[in-house]
Amino acid sequence: MIKKLLLKKALFLLLLSPISNFAQTEIPNLNMYKGSFSSNLRSFELNQEQTLKNIPDWFQLSSEYSFEEINSNTDNLNITHRTFQQYFNGIEIDGAILMLHSKEGKVLSINGQVFNLKDIDTSVSISQEEAMTIGKNYLNVSSLIQEYPTETVFAKIPTENSYIHKLVHQVRIDSNQPFELCYLFIDVETGKVLNKVNLYANEDIEGTAHTKYEGEKTITFSEQGDEYILQEDGRGIQTYNATDGTLNINGYTGATNYTNSSTTWQLTGDSQAALDVHWGMEMTYDFYLDVFDRDSFDGNGHEIKQYINPPELQENPNNAAALGAPYNIMIYGLGNGTQYDHFTKLDVEGHEFTHLVVGSNGNGGLVYQGESGALNESFADIFGICIEFFANGESSWLIGDGVFLNGSYMRSMSNPNAKQHPDTYRGNFWIEPSNIGFDNGGVHINSSIQNYWFYLLVNGGSGTNDNGDFYDVKAIGLESARSIAFRNLINYVSPNALFYEAFQGSLQATSDLFGEDSEEYQSVIDAWFAVGIYEGMEQPCSGMKVLEAPSETFSDGSGNGNYVDNSTCEWLINPENAAQLQLDFSEMDLEFDYDFIYVYDGPNEDAPLLGEYTGSEIPDPIVTTPGNGTMFVKFVSDPYVNGTGWEATYTILSLNVEEVDFSKYLKVFPNPTNGMITIDSKFGEEIEVVLRDMLGRTVTTKKKVISGRNTIDFSKLEKGIYNLEFQTDKGSYSEKLIIQ
Repeated sequence: MIKKLLLKKALFLLLLSPISNFAQTEIPNLNMYKGSFSSNLRSFELNQEQTLKNIPDWFQLSSEYSFEEINSNTDNLNITHRTFQQYFNGIEIDGAILMLHSKEGKVLSINGQVFNLKDIDTSVSISQEEAMTIGKNYLNVSSLIQEYPTETVFAKIPTENSYIHKLVHQVRIDSNQPFELCYLFIDVETGKVLNKVNLYANEDIEGTAHTKYEGEKTITFSEQGDEYILQEDGRGIQTYNATDGTLNINGYTGATNYTNSSTTWQLTGDSQAALDVHWGMEMTYDFYLDVFDRDSFDGNGHEIKQYINPPELQENPNNAAALGAPYNIMIYGLGNGTQYDHFTKLDVEGHEFTHLVVGSNGNGGLVYQGESGALNESFADIFGICIEFFANGESSWLIGDGVFLNGSYMRSMSNPNAKQHPDTYRGNFWIEPSNIGFDNGGVHINSSIQNYWFYLLVNGGSGTNDNGDFYDVKAIGLESARSIAFRNLINYVSPNALFYEAFQGSLQATSDLFGEDSEEYQSVIDAWFAVGIYEGMEQPCSGMKVLEAPSETFSDGSGNGNYVDNSTCEWLINPENAAQLQLDFSEMDLEFDYDFIYVYDGPNEDAPLLGEYTGSEIPDPIVTTPGNGTMFVKFVSDPYVNGTGWEATYTILSLNVEEVDFSKYLKVFPNPTNGMITIDSKFGEEIEVVLRDMLGRTVTTKKKVISGRNTIDFSKLEKGIYNLEFQTDKGSYSEKLIIQ
């Protein structure tokens, strides 16, 4: 969670009722999922100013909301990426980021997380100074390494099953005793610590292994007096012994150089770790520079400091970590010698360095908690493996193999289940992200979702996931896959990104690099489907959707879980040519008298109310008045107790024109057929169907087709081409049927 980005540019205010360029039915699909959104705007032909003016309409924001531009860059494809921070009455909404991507003046896409806060209380009883004292007492901190001003923000606070936004004091704590780099979110009224977010990404250990030394390698170093030291100016890499060091803002005071009297380094014992680290960081630096033209982790040639055996890792030596801004250093433990060896394997180094890349992506990094923290860990794993391929030409697709003395490893990208990590979103071994007390919400475990996506994208593969869905992914190779992942990380993920946002961002990245009609684009979709993430998956509802199909099932979007707090979701049901609609609920579980569904006999809330529903009783069918083919549905939930939600299906009872496009209402499959066919009817009435040969002769008796799916057996007829004719009160329709 990197709070204040350096670039602060124009502040633009979003007005309550701006001029919109679209009619209501032309609002783009925002692909909303738990606050995250991603929308492809290529077909809308909008410039940046038009898009920004439409943001309030699209997200139903009042004039109390504003956005401040905090970053802008143009990449090598001439695509400009602008990042905006959202505010409510001038107060920052933590993690609320709008990203706008354009080329040659035309907007290609927008994504990020934008929030419409409900029932917000802005009263404050605890001062910022008191919050700092509360934070230090909460962690038993006696002194700070570095002090930062306390900020008051709207923060996304995890609850038992969801998240809520609250006004909090955000206190940063950097201390030696105990070792802490974190943000504490403290309630502005009660002083209660509501959440803690770590600001260093560490490599948690689950097994045992020993260091895989790389053998004799060429390294670069410098001369100091009569000795050589593990420092080099060209790459800016500095490797130190921090055994007696003390952490401060510039690294570790008291840390010493590793020295040698000749150009042939033959360090032994724990000192050998320094050679692994130094060579490995050279390979890591070269990878990012050669492959992505990125000079150091920040892209601006920042010096790279790494420390072996610092005091913070002497009590727990089975670890390695990246300490983000303002430190931007890496630390490595030596292992306990009985279960673990030195934590200096190449993929571990690449992993830790990538955490610094994530924190320097220009969009606020990825918050090290829940799904965004799992993505943080996953990107680190992905590029750690890529660095192994870059340096050695091969990789085992195992993270940390060689660190365990018994031959085990931390994670498997090719088979996550082998370490009881999930390979399907919310599938077996999934950790609930709101359970922040366990591994910061499963960051090292749920990371395997994107890890497996990447493995399949590189290598291809087929199988059945935990949802029972069969997948078949065509390989695109390491080079293409890593370019997509890196472009997504740098340009398309926001600080609180969920896996669904990473999915949408990867599609934007692939479209930029290869086009939407490419094999790479399809493989990206297929690989995400393999891990349980896809377009149209169950998503908690947000904003308003327009439903125009003849019949459709919709819901609160919570799937197997409970619906989210503070929902305000709307559906305009407006099928073409409809003269009357019927709505049938199949599921209903709402908090009684607190959460409600409202159904209106028309296009909005000004229409007559057909019904108000709460609790668990399924309503009787709801029907619009004859001649009215529109219906408006609104769902509202409060901030507290949630049920499992609801599901409903609408159908057309009658049509209001003499001539309609029957192909929208009647589907016949398979065609060609061996004789057995299915007719899917969206008509809200019974219709007749008859089969004639090509001479117009009737070859079957008339059959009745009702609304829904109907099966008809023509298998006794001779092979050939026939006309399938449908008769309704509104007219007739025919379709050729091939029996083979």
